Amino acid sequence: MQQTNNTHRKVELNRSDILAATNLGLWMILMDEKSNLYEMYADETMYRVMEAAPSLSPEECYEHWFSRINPNYITYVNRAVSSMVTSGKVVQLHYLWTHPTLGNVQVRCVGVRREDKDGMICLEGYHRMINSLDHQHNLVQMHADEEDRSVELENLRIRDFYRASLSDSIAYAELDMESDQIQNTGGIWADCEQDFDGKVENFLQYLIDRQHEYTSHKYNEKRLICADTKELRAMMESGKQTQRFIYKCLVDNEWRWVELVIHTFRDQIFQNLYALLYLKDVDSQKKHELAQQEAAETDPLTKVYNRKTFEREVRLFLKDETHSGQGSLILLDIDDFKSINDNFGHLTGDAALKQVAYGLESVFYKKGIIGRFGGDEFLVFVRDETEKEKIEAYMNKLFSVLEKNKTTPIQYSAGIIHVSADNFIYTEALRLADEALYTSKKKGKNQFTWSE
Repeated sequence: MQQTNNTHRKVELNRSDILAATNLGLWMILMDEKSNLYEMYADETMYRVMEAAPSLSPEECYEHWFSRINPNYITYVNRAVSSMVTSGKVVQLHYLWTHPTLGNVQVRCVGVRREDKDGMICLEGYHRMINSLDHQHNLVQMHADEEDRSVELENLRIRDFYRASLSDSIAYAELDMESDQIQNTGGIWADCEQDFDGKVENFLQYLIDRQHEYTSHKYNEKRLICADTKELRAMMESGKQTQRFIYKCLVDNEWRWVELVIHTFRDQIFQNLYALLYLKDVDSQKKHELAQQEAAETDPLTKVYNRKTFEREVRLFLKDETHSGQGSLILLDIDDFKSINDNFGHLTGDAALKQVAYGLESVFYKKGIIGRFGGDEFLVFVRDETEKEKIEAYMNKLFSVLEKNKTTPIQYSAGIIHVSADNFIYTEALRLADEALYTSKKKGKNQFTWSE
């Protein structure tokens, strides 16, 4: 109806037609948790979208909806409903629902608590089946301006990058952090779905359990830090949306080097938090890298650290605030090594040096940094240990191991000094350890002396 002068038009919107055209179903749920009574009332669009018979009673209608929520999302939906009830705020949720004929479909739902009716809690909202709308053949995408077009092109670029990133992966997983559920898995992880039970935390624990125990210790790699969803959320909130971890894990019953990429993001519409994880086999590249690193950092004969690398590792340890900042430095050499070379030959001498390195690694396993100082001299730094009794127990064990060498029994002399990060001077500590070693030689060899 046209009005005078202002040309305002009085129009009536047909809400039913709009809702039907967009597959937006309206619903109301009445609930009495004490009596365990739940009722759902729906409009025509909602009945059609759910493919439910209008003749269903309110209790049957509720059961038709609730019983078809994907089992992995039950906890998530219940939490969302509880939030509607307790907060009184509008709550949005996104979950999978088993349609009677279409199977699993994605659903977006918005609900809010209204005034109680007949003593029952009242929730109202709308339900939209994403697949039903977004996959319509007659759905036309409109662009208001070039900015909208650039957004679509950016989304296409991201999807192409997503596919390219996964193209050479051996496994991938999509995690819904709002529901703490796994949305999708592929590659070798798809074969282990029964171990996850659809839960994100089970999946993260699975990754940690299959990381080689000594990866981070021996190769200075980062261990997985995301042991649960809280750590994943903290990772994103700290601004570190993407993390990479290189470690050894079992692939087809073989320990192989892999790279795990964890990327977290929020969807632009509902701000829900998601994580994409994918695994790449980098075994050949990593082995090549380690071979180059080993050549640069280790003694070629004994395969322990060379002198320069040993010093660097000791300094790095003492600077690391996660440790005690102290330890014990040991300098030792083989007694009468020249006579071994003269009497048995240089090959036997080389074998003796290798045997000392092997003995040091077996005695100070995981506890010590081991290096070859030069000639027949070796260095050990025992991390976090300054108690004389414990160090002396290590030294006596080393005596026993070397004296049992089948080819040539080996004896050694050593000097030991406690060191601390406070006022640490490497060359001074080495000088004092060398003086203590010289004292052991003067006392008759085959013993160790503490620097005071």
